[in-house]
Amino acid sequence: MTDNLVTAILRGEQEAFKTLVDTYQQMVLNVCYGFVQDQDDAQDITQEVFIQVYQKLPTFRKDAKLATWIYRIAVNYSLNYIRSKKRRGFLSSIDELFETTHGNEDALQSQSEEADSSLLAAEDEQILKKALEKLPKKQRVALTLSSLQELSYKEVADVMNVSVNQVGVLVTRGKKKLYTYLQKSM
Repeated sequence: MTDNLVTAILRGEQEAFKTLVDTYQQMVLNVCYGFVQDQDDAQDITQEVFIQVYQKLPTFRKDAKLATWIYRIAVNYSLNYIRSKKRRGFLSSIDELFETTHGNEDALQSQSEEADSSLLAAEDEQILKKALEKLPKKQRVALTLSSLQELSYKEVADVMNVSVNQVGVLVTRGKKKLYTYLQKSM
């Protein structure tokens, strides 16, 4: 299907490109949001990604999966966006990485206790974001893709253009450094 879809797009069939966008739009949006943490920015980047996909499709080598190629473009655009805006917070769901369950709150809990809890959660999130900022770029990306986007090491390797072993090393080292940074912050 991918070869036929790419061929149809290259022939100028607009419906084929619409099919490609419909197929991969949610994946790209999730990736972009995972990095920039802002829905509007993620939507803007997603549009840019598909413009890039359309423009670069003639250079697509069929030795890679189309989804991986699009994923790589989305990651690169997201990272470039962060760099250009000097934005450091880029992980979408911090709680997914370090599962923090607060349990069922008592229905009688006062509003002030809820506000205190919200402030503490926000402070914890900021501490985690600062710790993530300290990680080298490749470790951040590998950790984000494997832990938050739940890609396999093989998929992360394809996106990052490195070996599967390198992904394992990057994730392991990233987690160790993150843990060390967090211990110092607590």
